[in-house]
Amino acid sequence: MNTGMLFKVIDNTGARWASCIGVLGNSRTCRIRVGSVIKVVVKDADPASQKVNRKNNAKCVFTALIVSLKKANNSKFGVFKNYRENSVILLRKDTKGKYIPVGNAVNGCIDYTCWSTVQQHTLINQDAMGKMLLGAVRVY
Repeated sequence: MNTGMLFKVIDNTGARWASCIGVLGNSRTCRIRVGSVIKVVVKDADPASQKVNRKNNAKCVFTALIVSLKKANNSKFGVFKNYRENSVILLRKDTKGKYIPVGNAVNGCIDYTCWSTVQQHTLINQDAMGKMLLGAVRVY
């Protein structure tokens, strides 16, 4: 994974594109996959969005969950699948220190392995993420 890798934001926060600045967890490995949590900087956003505040053209730093990648990955059915673009969902910390989604809807499709990875994460609030991913289109 290269620093500066572009991701499309597929939630309804108003952000359009984000650039990766780091991977959370072990700093020695730069390996990302669907379900990884990364730090991103919002590069392009809707000017009228309230959830992504960009005063004086300042960049906003968020934590993000990767939901699909261009790189082909193997599914449990033995089929390699890839997507047109890399995409993420923006996250923020709640009062208990766990990550919850900034938006409340997903505008795109997500990989089915994302949900199983989210359930294994101890840093992500399962209830809030489950409500958001419930209405998303899952690709098997």
